[in-house]
Amino acid sequence: MSSLAAGPWHAVSDAQPATPADDVVSDGRPGGVSRRRVLVWFGGGVAGLTGLGLVLTRVIRSPQQVLADTAAPAPGVLTAPVEFRVLQDTVVLRGLVGAETSIEVTRFRPRAPPS
Repeated sequence: MSSLAAGPWHAVSDAQPATPADDVVSDGRPGGVSRRRVLVWFGGGVAGLTGLGLVLTRVIRSPQQVLADTAAPAPGVLTAPVEFRVLQDTVVLRGLVGAETSIEVTRFRPRAPPS
């Protein structure tokens, strides 16, 4: 008989069929992997990735952080100690000063109240 006679939904194989005992997990539940094993692996993965992230934060530095951590250069030609003093400078100008327009100013006289 050909394999097409069994229908497309049946797999034809020479292997031995699995017994119901082969699909039972150690805790008596049918299936492939126990919940406890999945939880342990998941927790271990989370803890491992967290530890890896913490280690990498100590190792990896941004260029700005590297510049901030470096020491200041030694004083040289372009650098000098800071001096605190009052800066003052006198400016002398020569010339003529005059008004462009004139305004007449008179004394203020309050109005008499109406009677």
